Amino acid sequence: MVNKKFNLTERFRLELRGEAFNALNTPLRGDAPSANPQAAAFGILPVAQLNFPRNVQLGMRLYF
Repeated sequence: MVNKKFNLTERFRLELRGEAFNALNTPLRGDAPSANPQAAAFGILPVAQLNFPRNVQLGMRLYF
């Protein structure tokens, strides 16, 4: 999370916020690939990802 506050005047204040979850988009896979070289799925990673994909949200708040 990144947060920055600005004093615009004596009465007004602005706050900017940015949050990032899984910012590097690193997937967590369930099972390891098959170690059997005779198997049809040898070395193929599972498609399903156990964690959430990259999520970024921005926010702004004005105090008066």
